[in-house]
Amino acid sequence: MVLKNFCLLFVFLSLSTNANAQMTHEIGGIWYNLYPGGYMYYTGCVMEDNTAEVVGLYQDFDKVYIPSEVTLGNTIFTVKTIGSNAFKDSSVEYIHIPPSVNSIMSGAFAGCKSLTSINVPENLINIYSNAFDDSGWYDAQNEGLLFFGNTT
Repeated sequence: MVLKNFCLLFVFLSLSTNANAQMTHEIGGIWYNLYPGGYMYYTGCVMEDNTAEVVGLYQDFDKVYIPSEVTLGNTIFTVKTIGSNAFKDSSVEYIHIPPSVNSIMSGAFAGCKSLTSINVPENLINIYSNAFDDSGWYDAQNEGLLFFGNTT
């Protein structure tokens, strides 16, 4: 009886844990981490439910337009983050980042030598270290300073 109750508890906990687990999917040529039940990021930020993070490209594109939302099944995920090394060393030349994105993580565009144009939302909150390191766009900036809206 104790073993049976333990097995049922284990199955219940496993199902509960998986309901909020991160899922990685390719949607429209872009890889995303999808978080249906929210999550705690390594920076300590708690994200709300149904959040998406861009983590890479399925194939190399010259121009990338990141959508504000992606859909998997019947669930809509809001794209909030461009993850660490998401586009690192890719041949992307232009990238459009939607207003829903509030963070660009470390090395997201590092080594993107062909990147010459980027559309960044004014409400961007966080740009982490080396996000644009050694990219064509960053190298073209005056004195290495970046200006986004009211943020330097």
